[in-house]
Amino acid sequence: MQFQEVSADPAVSEVREIQVGRASLTLMLEIVYWIGLEEIAQREDLSLAKLIVQIRMRAAQQASVTPAALPLSALVSAIHVMVVDYYRKAAVRRGPDLVEEALFDISGVLPSQPQH
Repeated sequence: MQFQEVSADPAVSEVREIQVGRASLTLMLEIVYWIGLEEIAQREDLSLAKLIVQIRMRAAQQASVTPAALPLSALVSAIHVMVVDYYRKAAVRRGPDLVEEALFDISGVLPSQPQH
């Protein structure tokens, strides 16, 4: 897999609407984060929406709220953390658990751990 070239200024924000079940989320992220999410989703064989749902669920769990009650600003922050952490981990090694480990850094709970 090759990295996607960024033709526009990667710091410029872009608004996208993501379908989450019957609802939709309107998110504004810097282009570089959208590209990062797309690459992670492709690498992990997930849809972009599924990856965002996973991040949203973990961030909501960390905040002790339902995913629907999670403020968009908290979701955007969680996306930033997850993308940066994923690439930090990927820079040192490869493995199927990179998404789970990056999601762990959002919530502090691995999927295999019991929920309290």
